[in-house]
Amino acid sequence: MTWILAFDPGFSVVLPTRCLAKAFRTLSRHLYIIAGLGLAGTSLLVLRKWTSGGSCRCTTRMDGKTVVITGGGSGIGKETARELAQRGARVILACRDEVRGKQVARELREGTGNQEVVVTHLDLASLTSIRCFAEEMSHREGRLDVLVNNAGAPIGPRQVTEDGLELQMGVNHFGHFLLTLLLLDGLKCSAPSRVINVASRAHAIGTGVTVNAVHPGVVWTDAMRSLICQQPLWVRLLVAPFYFCLKSPRQGAQTTIHCAVAPGLEKVTGQYFSDCRVVEVSHSGQDDCTAKSLWDLSLEMVQLEVPPNSLKDSVHRSMSSLARGSPVRRNRTCVY
Repeated sequence: MTWILAFDPGFSVVLPTRCLAKAFRTLSRHLYIIAGLGLAGTSLLVLRKWTSGGSCRCTTRMDGKTVVITGGGSGIGKETARELAQRGARVILACRDEVRGKQVARELREGTGNQEVVVTHLDLASLTSIRCFAEEMSHREGRLDVLVNNAGAPIGPRQVTEDGLELQMGVNHFGHFLLTLLLLDGLKCSAPSRVINVASRAHAIGTGVTVNAVHPGVVWTDAMRSLICQQPLWVRLLVAPFYFCLKSPRQGAQTTIHCAVAPGLEKVTGQYFSDCRVVEVSHSGQDDCTAKSLWDLSLEMVQLEVPPNSLKDSVHRSMSSLARGSPVRRNRTCVY
């Protein structure tokens, strides 16, 4: 049996049924492959969009406002600085590596047209450096509207700071704790002002000045690269396909930017934000007694005398509220 394919009255092609069937089978296989690739590509794009999280859609300007960003020389801090500079803020990059910080500041000034991007040395692994930075801010800056506690020590072998503190706790918590208290007077004078602590969902494992914590998501930063490089080869190969799902620094900065600029957050404090919205903190993060113990220990570890009552009361309310992270409180009583 044969099929005759006629294209016009003067031309025809005679094909055996077997050849025609083979052609259809080949075409069908190719269509299945193309459809499968298309579905896989679409799924990856949807997954990438989902993992990128929320974005700050607020267009509020920051003209006349001063912002300090720790760790502003790279990653999330750099992208936060870029966005706030574009909005007109005076941005102070508080960096341990001044050379790198100056390069970034130059890049941001050229890219945003905002010449008010400056660098000041700050080593959060040194209590002396933190005190020097705070003193310089009080003498040089007329105001402080936003403090973004963004810097963090990378995960790695155990190290200690020059003050004998474990490096990650020394930088990520104790250093920012002391810095916030020393800058609080400037923040209060510029009220309504904001303190934003870049935190993490990892916590689930274990005053006119608002204080909120943000979870940036899983972001491809220097810290993440350092963590991955320390893993065995088989672990790196295992997680390699998931690199596509990590947020870029710009995407990771969106919740920080939201908390820094969004109108209506002037009186929102003690909250935990993720993807530009308030989410509930873990139960362990709502324990008042744990917050009180951490407060007292932190004062001792950073060698800070108990502040005057007015200062102590305002700071204590903000910090204990932040430790709870949510209006939902555990049924537990603790005397402050």
